[in-house]
Amino acid sequence: MSSTWDLSVLNPNGSPESVIYINDKEMLFCILCRYHLGSDYLSTIYLVNQKKKESKPTNFDRKSFQGSFGISPSSHFVCKGICVDKNNTILYSDATYRCVNALNEDMKFKKFVVSGSDYNLESPGPIAIYNDHLWVVDSKQIVIFRYNADEIEIY
Repeated sequence: MSSTWDLSVLNPNGSPESVIYINDKEMLFCILCRYHLGSDYLSTIYLVNQKKKESKPTNFDRKSFQGSFGISPSSHFVCKGICVDKNNTILYSDATYRCVNALNEDMKFKKFVVSGSDYNLESPGPIAIYNDHLWVVDSKQIVIFRYNADEIEIY
């Protein structure tokens, strides 16, 4: 073990479900957290930048994303998967709106990548990019799309 991370210093909304490491130079990573609200499980995605390298990190910059659709986005945002492409664009699945979208470095919605209405997605879950393809676990199937990271223009 090379280090221990105490996520409580981030004061996350919910418990961590998955983490993706983005950039070694900046110690940048993304955490998907889920929390319980009534009978629903909702999501928050955090982009975390460790300010300086240390064995027990306690000093972070943190940005968050809790959805971008509807009157109250955070009360409908159910994310079941995150990944990052070769250009460090963060992609996330949105089970409520049946899509996969891209975020910019400020954790703001920038682009639909895959729309459920175009591809008949039912409930997109875990996602990954492998060999220039976006893999989406959707209900009882895996759907594979051609993916070119250079075509995702994030402004």
